[in-house]
Amino acid sequence: MTIQSPLIDKAKAFRAGKLALAKPEMQIGAACVANAEDLARVLSEEAGETDTFLLAGAVLNDVLQTTETNEAELASVFGSEIAFIVAEVTDHPRFSLVTRKALRLRSASHLSRKARLIKLAEVIESVRTLASPVAPEAWSDQHKIEYFDWAERLVQAMGKTSSTLEAVFSAEIEGARLKLGARMTMVN
Repeated sequence: MTIQSPLIDKAKAFRAGKLALAKPEMQIGAACVANAEDLARVLSEEAGETDTFLLAGAVLNDVLQTTETNEAELASVFGSEIAFIVAEVTDHPRFSLVTRKALRLRSASHLSRKARLIKLAEVIESVRTLASPVAPEAWSDQHKIEYFDWAERLVQAMGKTSSTLEAVFSAEIEGARLKLGARMTMVN
């Protein structure tokens, strides 16, 4: 059961309002997680996390990257803890994708536990999306394989975060590789 709280509801409304105002070009190239609320669901339902600051941070995880929102605005609306968590999980779009991925790997072990939990939920949902029939068409099979390899390195670089979510990730990545391999075999 997803946890409901006024803070999480406020985060959902804030995110929706910001995304409605976002410039279309800022939404291009976004991560393959279509709904940030799914991250909060993974954390609460699959990992049993109940910390509303963590869950609100999960809902807001992409607002700094995909909208005109800045960390100071987040802090004024949600407080410094949530703003810090969101800033930690934000990839800076001014860098190339290769650079962002390298920076994420290098900084993974230095993230707070809450930021690591959100990133773990994000890679779980990304793997699920890429293995599903609704995977973005722009993602080639080779791109998916590269993402799966990178996601495994990221989870390893983060170190012990949540044995439950790490087990979920292992099962999802194995299933995704099997589905992709079977699909690639059928195509050839």
